[in-house]
Amino acid sequence: MKKNQALFLNVGIGFVIFIATISAYFLMPERTAVDDWGLGFTLLAEFMIINGFFWLESYQPKTNKVFMRSGLSGILILYFLFTATFSLFARQFNNSIKTFVFIQILIIAATIILIILFITSSRRVNSVERSTLQEMANLKKCEERALALLYNSNARLYEKQINKLYESMRYRDKTFSTSLDDQISEKLANLEDALKSSEKEEILNTIFNEIDSLMMQRKHEISNLERGGF
Repeated sequence: MKKNQALFLNVGIGFVIFIATISAYFLMPERTAVDDWGLGFTLLAEFMIINGFFWLESYQPKTNKVFMRSGLSGILILYFLFTATFSLFARQFNNSIKTFVFIQILIIAATIILIILFITSSRRVNSVERSTLQEMANLKKCEERALALLYNSNARLYEKQINKLYESMRYRDKTFSTSLDDQISEKLANLEDALKSSEKEEILNTIFNEIDSLMMQRKHEISNLERGGF
């Protein structure tokens, strides 16, 4: 409901501005050819800004919504302001209509380029966000798997080691992914299988030590990432 209201509001405001622009044009005491060009470019800018806002409200792009909304809205508003302001001084180009048209075309071209850049950047930001959320979800699953082992009847003898493993996973930094995360998940799977099949204590202790070593390496790798190292 709120979405429909926003759409109607945008269309309504756009229609009022559209009518006001045409009315102002016909109320001018004298109109020249360059005024006609100014009106055309101004109406085009209004059409683009209305459709841009309409698209933002009605369409759900596969991009970062906040970044997309703020960026595209800002570009369209600036485009309209530049075009409208420049058109107000259109008569300065009475003897050079081609120059006026050329400058307006440059403004349109610059606007289109900025829109493309913003859409591309927005998609890149969205891709990074999706990747980060996916990585955080994977890390959370490993934590949940470690917690589940605490309730495994076959793991009672190793409760201390499993609890240590769970705590290390619970408090590890989940805002970064490292090259070791897949290895940790794989070793955790080995531990789960070993507990199910009641492997010897030596084998289980070896897996615990390997996971502990990987967790320490991960901590060191994240420290390097935070410092900007490699």
